[in-house]
Amino acid sequence: MSTQKHILVISYTFPPYPGIGGRRWSKFAKYLKRKGYIVHVICSENPHEKTSEWVKDIEGIDVHRLPLNYPQSLILFPQTIFGKIQYRLDKLIVQLRSKGNYYDRALFWKKQLAVKATDLINKYDIKNVMATGAPFHLLSHTVKLKEVFPDLNVIIDFRDFWAKDLSLSALGGMSPKRVANEIEMERNTVQRANHILTVADEMTSYFEAISKNKNCHTILNGFDEEDFISLNDIPKGQSEKIKFVYTGNLYNETNYVFLPFADALAKLKSENQDLYSQVEFNFYGTYPKEYLGLVKSRHLDVVTFHNSIPLSMALQKINDADYCMLFLNNTYSFSLSTKFCEYIALKKKIVLFSSEGRASEFIKENKLGFWIDPAETYACLLDLIRNKELMSFELLELREKFSVKNISSELEKLFV
Repeated sequence: MSTQKHILVISYTFPPYPGIGGRRWSKFAKYLKRKGYIVHVICSENPHEKTSEWVKDIEGIDVHRLPLNYPQSLILFPQTIFGKIQYRLDKLIVQLRSKGNYYDRALFWKKQLAVKATDLINKYDIKNVMATGAPFHLLSHTVKLKEVFPDLNVIIDFRDFWAKDLSLSALGGMSPKRVANEIEMERNTVQRANHILTVADEMTSYFEAISKNKNCHTILNGFDEEDFISLNDIPKGQSEKIKFVYTGNLYNETNYVFLPFADALAKLKSENQDLYSQVEFNFYGTYPKEYLGLVKSRHLDVVTFHNSIPLSMALQKINDADYCMLFLNNTYSFSLSTKFCEYIALKKKIVLFSSEGRASEFIKENKLGFWIDPAETYACLLDLIRNKELMSFELLELREKFSVKNISSELEKLFV
């Protein structure tokens, strides 16, 4: 029996699988390894040509990649005629084989996950297992390991809501019977887990309400100081313009704030050309075509949409900006996202477009920037541009709170 501290992380998305979903636990794995843990990871193979931004973080981690066991067409969304036909056929097959959310990519992982996890647990006498979702069926499969290992300390981590997120997830368009299946699976999963983690207090409160054990904890998203080392010696770009930047994905569900934003800029262009000419807004990432249409129809030449760029370039764009923007939908008006953490790391003033919520309160309480109410977008933007506030500000205590290195110590307290 090994005397070393072996732990197991189960994360469907994990480097080199690209996307933000793999970031949280690749960072935790890195810092837990440095604390002396032997970190084993079970994850999915990567079906994409692209690779993760965080591959370097998993050096020295024992990674086991399992087959997708899910139609690749439903992951890659092929655009050829044959590919679209294949997509429809695969979707029908998955619908017939499932009772709940047929877009959950871990639907058919139960058997292969149990085999691999059982092998690792027995081989290394593992006591602590952590699983993160989405996909959420992965969490359900993981808690079932307690049927074989009753004393196993199972920690499940929610990066997003599961069954509650009906308005924004694919689950919202499914039958009541499928939704009910997911709700029941969610309830059973949280009640069987030893600990439940979320990224925000509002999510923690939700899961506390359906967990009999009240064993829920908020483990924040954070930033990794090592991601910013290369920026330390690079001077900020100079520009006469007031530069606003957004990096990441914009979603349709933020149209309640993006439309007033576009209208406000159109009004500014019409009524105060001098102020309008002083600003520029750059978006790097993906965005709905509808938003591009809004900008074009209003002839907003100060707004530019760019394609996605590598993390190092995105951080440079953030570093060069005067203000960094956040657009939150109503369901996640409390969200202190990874993007938020990157802004904090680079000591950037934040401009938040959202309904009033915990995120707007946090920004105001800590004087991190500005909250723009959708109903007062024009007045708020006008005031912001007229009173350009670019003085430096210290965030030492707050930056410590959002450091992944420090956050990983909070996670360690839950281990047996």
